[in-house]
Amino acid sequence: MTARKRGVRMSSAMPSWLRHRVAVPLGVAVLAVTLLGGVTSVAIHEADDTVHRDAQSRVRSNRDAAVRALESQTDDFKRTVATWAASTVVIEGLREGTPAGLGRVQEQLSTLAHSKNAPAAFVTDTRGRNVAIYPDQPDLLGKDFSFRDWFRGVSSTGQPYVSAAYSSASIGHPLVVGVAAPVLDRSRRVGYVTVLWQLDSVRAVAEGSQRDDGVTISVTDQNGQQLTGALPVDDLGQPVLAPVSGATRQALAGRSVSTVSDVKVETTGPVPGIGWTVTAAMSSSAAFAPASTFRRNLEVTLGVALLLVLLFTVLALRFARRRVAEQAAMRAAEAALRASEDRFRRVFDEAINGELLVNGHGEVIRVNDTLARL
Repeated sequence: MTARKRGVRMSSAMPSWLRHRVAVPLGVAVLAVTLLGGVTSVAIHEADDTVHRDAQSRVRSNRDAAVRALESQTDDFKRTVATWAASTVVIEGLREGTPAGLGRVQEQLSTLAHSKNAPAAFVTDTRGRNVAIYPDQPDLLGKDFSFRDWFRGVSSTGQPYVSAAYSSASIGHPLVVGVAAPVLDRSRRVGYVTVLWQLDSVRAVAEGSQRDDGVTISVTDQNGQQLTGALPVDDLGQPVLAPVSGATRQALAGRSVSTVSDVKVETTGPVPGIGWTVTAAMSSSAAFAPASTFRRNLEVTLGVALLLVLLFTVLALRFARRRVAEQAAMRAAEAALRASEDRFRRVFDEAINGELLVNGHGEVIRVNDTLARL
């Protein structure tokens, strides 16, 4: 069998529907729909990944900004308290221990409290007993404050210390933080200066983040006590320590944690140097809104593209059918013409009379056998 014959046989073995003109537009339409579906799937996946990364980056950025702000605030408090603790008036007042000397110390405390917008400032001796306080509260003079975290922290480290939050009924604030620094007479420790921080600036950091970026910032102290937001209190109005989340526990241990769920995007990290934690969170609906918008727009675009593909397919099918019909009509006309020519040729050649054909110039172009014999 020759290659030509093999080729003809193979071609004839091809399914008839593949040789049909309608197969081309249908194949193009199926290919276009497949490509559109694939491109759409990839685009949605990439958009989701991008939006997720952007949301996490946005939340982390707010957390890091809050951490830097708190570091700056606490460093400023510690520097200020340390500066006042090194004041000659404070050192001499503690060295003398006289009412006149301690009176001058109280005047210094007044200036310190006003400089930091603090509700109170006081000086204790090395055993934690209060020797001077502003505003003047005689009932607190001589009171032992060695149980407070700020005293334990500054006395054990010998460095400026930011305490855990606690309630101070005497000044009417739900929670305050004590920032303390040691008073040194040459190299000998003679007492401690402490100023109370009412945390308004901490709450301002959280509120600013919520207002600007829609990110909720919460801050806890080194014990996990919430310092921002609505503080839970007991029947006596005292703050209640809320349950500490797993992420906050890891942040209290010095590790940063990020989580993404159907509810929210959250990241928690420690504030270096003071042991506090900062948690930044954003609801998933807000964080992933750009992805939802992109998906809706892409669905609309895909719908329009599918309609165009459908329209093209319909027009291509109609054109293909018309071509098929025209070719069928042409083949039928050619067959009819050939049949007519065959009939004419038979009649002409087999006629008993001599016949001839001439062209427009009178030239003989054909004669039949009868005429040739004549």
